Amino acid sequence: MRDLYVKALAEGILLNPGNIYAQESDRYIRISYAYASLTDLKKGILKMSQIIRELVKC
Repeated sequence: MRDLYVKALAEGILLNPGNIYAQESDRYIRISYAYASLTDLKKGILKMSQIIRELVKC
């Protein structure tokens, strides 16, 4: 989860790991999108999917 957070942040994508909301939620994320346009949201989700795919390969 930490690697995903760091890599996403480096790409300008803000997400919060689930464990900051509940101790046993370390397999979830929350994407912050209040100020993002729909276009930016779509780009961010696509980039996150690429990051996740890269991390799964490791």
